[in-house]
Amino acid sequence: MEFPSPKSDDLLTFEGVTLDYGQFRALNDIHFAIGASTIHAIVGEHGAGKSSLAMILNGLVKPQSGFIRFDRREYRALTVELSFQAGIRTVHQHALSLHEHFSVAENLFLTSGRFFERLSWRYKIYQRAQAFLRDYAVDIAPSILVKELNLSDRILVDMLKQISSRPKLLILDEALEKLSSVSLKKAVNMLVRLKEAGMAVLLITHRIDDIYELADMVSVMKNGEILV
Repeated sequence: MEFPSPKSDDLLTFEGVTLDYGQFRALNDIHFAIGASTIHAIVGEHGAGKSSLAMILNGLVKPQSGFIRFDRREYRALTVELSFQAGIRTVHQHALSLHEHFSVAENLFLTSGRFFERLSWRYKIYQRAQAFLRDYAVDIAPSILVKELNLSDRILVDMLKQISSRPKLLILDEALEKLSSVSLKKAVNMLVRLKEAGMAVLLITHRIDDIYELADMVSVMKNGEILV
């Protein structure tokens, strides 16, 4: 079977990627591309292989064959560091990147312990976080501890944390499913805005209702293969 050559404007391309977990084949000869300024959804049942794609892009697992082309660079495999440097960020369904004993503001912008040395620096990140939250119409207090938030609000904060560094690709790994109806509307508005600003968004989901009016393109996965 022949696959089309990657387009010059494709941000991400999988070429013949195969991934095995021991004797189990999780991904089988995956060919897939996503362009900048695009919201692309991958839909499939649990165990279809969707999250394995995200793990490869995050540098958590290495494929047995094939290669990945991202932002005009070719990789046999990504590492966590390479993925981060390339501008790939992921929001998981349990908001795994957040520190629950830190405040929302600290989670959004704290990159060094130096912020704790002076109260003036801490005040500055609270101001910055308040403006950032307001800009995306997220009415969560920057001073509240993450452990006091429900899961829906945690995911919104995690989304904001990941986009604060202006990545090229944002991956939502089953994250939309955990949002309340109110938060989902805010997330959708956020994603549309990011797309218009040039960011690519990869939605991984098993619920097509969440992406029916949002995704520009939809791919269906089953048994480690992309069917459509």
